[in-house]
Amino acid sequence: MLRRTRTLLMAALYLLGSCAGPAGDDPERAALPDGSYAVPIEFASGLPPLPEDRRAAELSGQTVQGSAAVDMSFNAAVSDTDLELVSSSNGTSWGIWRLALGNNEPLSVEVLLDLPEGDEAWFALANYTTGRWQFDGPNVLGKVLQLQAADHLSEAGNCYVGVIVAGGNQATVDRLVLTFDRTGWQVVTVEDSGVCAYTSLAEVDGNPAIAYCRDFDGNSTVQYVRSTTSSGFAAADWSQKVTVDDAAFTSASLAVVDGHPALSYISADFKEVVYVRASTLTGAAGADWGGKVTVEDEMPLGHFGNKSELAASGSSPVVSYSITDNFFETLMYTTGSFSIKQEVADGDLNEDWSMQRNSGDTPYISFCDFKELGFGRRIGGLWETNTLHTTEHRLTFSSTTELALGRPAVCFHEAVSQDLYYMVSDTLAAEPADWGEPIPVHAMGDVGEHCSLATIQGRPAICYWDRTNGSLRYIKSTGNFGEQAADWLQVPQVVDPKSKGYGEDGEVEDQPGFHTSLAEIDGRPAVSYTTRFLGVLKYAVLWD
Repeated sequence: MLRRTRTLLMAALYLLGSCAGPAGDDPERAALPDGSYAVPIEFASGLPPLPEDRRAAELSGQTVQGSAAVDMSFNAAVSDTDLELVSSSNGTSWGIWRLALGNNEPLSVEVLLDLPEGDEAWFALANYTTGRWQFDGPNVLGKVLQLQAADHLSEAGNCYVGVIVAGGNQATVDRLVLTFDRTGWQVVTVEDSGVCAYTSLAEVDGNPAIAYCRDFDGNSTVQYVRSTTSSGFAAADWSQKVTVDDAAFTSASLAVVDGHPALSYISADFKEVVYVRASTLTGAAGADWGGKVTVEDEMPLGHFGNKSELAASGSSPVVSYSITDNFFETLMYTTGSFSIKQEVADGDLNEDWSMQRNSGDTPYISFCDFKELGFGRRIGGLWETNTLHTTEHRLTFSSTTELALGRPAVCFHEAVSQDLYYMVSDTLAAEPADWGEPIPVHAMGDVGEHCSLATIQGRPAICYWDRTNGSLRYIKSTGNFGEQAADWLQVPQVVDPKSKGYGEDGEVEDQPGFHTSLAEIDGRPAVSYTTRFLGVLKYAVLWD
């Protein structure tokens, strides 16, 4: 019986290997044995075109349960966390698992399974160099299979592993354990239910945390989530999501105030600016977020809140916010008890302005006023604003940060040239004459919207949306201040490329890079962001 079983399986594997089509980004599903045939009917009629791989290349984790098979024969069955393979006397039974590597280097995969005494199984790796399945067996125990990126890694960053039994043999696949060298950008989906927007990233008690807004079935909320690890590599790290306010949706901003996470945001009716600080160091529970404070609720008739940003001044919160009538926008500032409000600027302002407090505790704000790049700083309790740059084209999406020695820097997007620019002050004072000319950071294609500027490992760095390629990009200056054009000549990294997704209207080619928030987390560059069409919230951290 064993000899006949092996002969049957070898024949099926020979046909499977020889009939496999060209290399693709998904294994040859039709080329797998169908358990109802000794020789699959697909081979007699010819193989159909290979389906496209529609999954983003996010790391699937080191352990994949047997029940997580992405494809299986009709006579395979999920049992709790396992996959049961039961073949007939003249047929086969099989399962396939997708191992998503992201940007990491695969080393090996261990297949853990149980076999009845006398039964055996074959293992298969999708080999993209040969365009065929690479078989290993027969096996009477689990085994470690060596992986080579050049052979076994698909273009989308996936490895595929199959387990096959035949001729009455059975197997219970428990799990697959992946070993890899972690390198490059680690991308993880934090929230994919509802539509997410307005992300804000900060390090809270040693771990990354994100504030964001979410609309789910018409219910708009402000959410907060802190990773349970300092890396935030895995989706499971982001499981402790908290609803801070179930009647608000716009412009959540996260900062650490006196050691505790705190948020500012606009209410659901756009009539209030709200501040709340968690009662604990982590804010991991919903009960931590009581005691909401109204920052502003006396807006002029016909006006509404548009955006807020939060920072800390010692142990006190600092809130900036904008009020608009849909034609002109007024930028406001308040701190402490919020009893005194100051106007920073008004005009045809773009809503994507940015506030920062330097180490000397001087707040400053960058903003785009139609064709002008404005910069405001608070000196002696009063705001002084100046124009840093004037152009013939509309400016959008400014972001500011503090560099070494307290020097402020700004990045911005020009709408007509569709380029990303950077400016830095020569001094801490940041007088108009102290600023150099705008330096083009990325000037190929339509790039630079949703830009976020931060100081990463002592140097200026920017994350932004690449509209032309539908991807999220990152670039860090090679100089400490980024004041020379040569500091920005390297090719920007692709953090997360566009990928297929599914929404209410079916398949969508989704694009990451909206609502970016760049920060240094545990000494590494990290960014929170959403996707353009489906509003999926993601987190990425660079591991090198």
